[in-house]
Amino acid sequence: MDLESAHCCKDMWPDASLLHAACISTSSCFNLHPQGKAAIDVICNPLGKSGGALIQQFMIIGFGSLAASTPYLGAVLLAIVLVWIQAAASLNKQFTALQVETGNTMEGIKDN
Repeated sequence: MDLESAHCCKDMWPDASLLHAACISTSSCFNLHPQGKAAIDVICNPLGKSGGALIQQFMIIGFGSLAASTPYLGAVLLAIVLVWIQAAASLNKQFTALQVETGNTMEGIKDN
């Protein structure tokens, strides 16, 4: 990887060392970031916001008031947070396995 690509990587990703460790052998991952970010910004962010508002509105209508629906909204929020934590743990396992498989670590590439 050349110096210009590494500098670009630091600007695009919050923790460039993790990305560098995962993608050291290819430069194609640097080209995927703008496409992935555009998909998140255009589709996922509005979908998440409108989905949350829709859940809240249906619960308010179903239970009659915001006060009556609050415990159930809390349960939905808790379920979403637990699924989020589980997804993050799964990604950690996958990333760690990939690091071991490819020999890339936080310290750099292992000598073969």
